[in-house]
Amino acid sequence: MDMMTAGIGYANSQLSMPKPNASMDPKKAWDAAVQVENMYVSQFMQQMFASNKEGMFGGGRVEVMFRSFFAANIAESAQFNLGIAESIYPTLFKNQGNHHEKGK
Repeated sequence: MDMMTAGIGYANSQLSMPKPNASMDPKKAWDAAVQVENMYVSQFMQQMFASNKEGMFGGGRVEVMFRSFFAANIAESAQFNLGIAESIYPTLFKNQGNHHEKGK
């Protein structure tokens, strides 16, 4: 079972989901939830590396300059499964399309 299927299954078992309409896309909501989790992991990793002024791989100041890109790449390529995506997915899915209705 892939992470999207697992997340959707988890969300459906935990909360009563709204009835889908044309503006609701489970994949889009899941992708956004995963992006949020990746951003969190990236920020966490940047803080871990902050005390290292030389760079982890001996690249010196240049490596330190690109540390944020390095941390973001690790966060995207590794699957940490912190549970953040699973916990925010139901809200993201439920609120899809609501921004269009606020102006009415």
